[in-house]
Amino acid sequence: MRADRSPPGGVARLASRPSRVLPLLLGSLLLAAACQTAPDTPPRVVRVYLEASPAVPGDDRPVAVLPESGSAIRLLERPVLGPGDFRRVETVRVDLGLAAAFVLTPAGARKLYRLTVDNLGNRLVFLDNGRPIGARAIDGPIRDGILYTFLEVPDAEVPARVAAYNETLALLRGDNGS
Repeated sequence: MRADRSPPGGVARLASRPSRVLPLLLGSLLLAAACQTAPDTPPRVVRVYLEASPAVPGDDRPVAVLPESGSAIRLLERPVLGPGDFRRVETVRVDLGLAAAFVLTPAGARKLYRLTVDNLGNRLVFLDNGRPIGARAIDGPIRDGILYTFLEVPDAEVPARVAAYNETLALLRGDNGS
């Protein structure tokens, strides 16, 4: 818009002519809104908690109940591994079905090794967005930085879960897919 010329001493007034920019602006806003699609599901964030040993006092500790086995496991209050400790997740086929292999970062692998040395006989419990999804007994030190577990979901769902975990990890790292 522009200011009209007014007689000397007069007040300038804005010209009122239709703007050609307005349709372009509205079209751009509609296009931008259409390109932003809501995710089908929220990002899947996996955190791993350590089972609270019987020697740890407190019946008020959080309890995770696994969806298929119904196992109730008392947990320590804070996760021992989280998204920052995982490099990627893979689907692996073993004799008993499909499992998930959480491949840890070097720092995560060192943390896992110390954790498994100090907590033999306890379990690691996997929570997916706060919901128990699996558990693994600590039967020895894990030296290779790969944490295997069975997810308590049908085998047909495991690949999609693993893909979703990797998408979340890429999102958290800021990977842009290039």
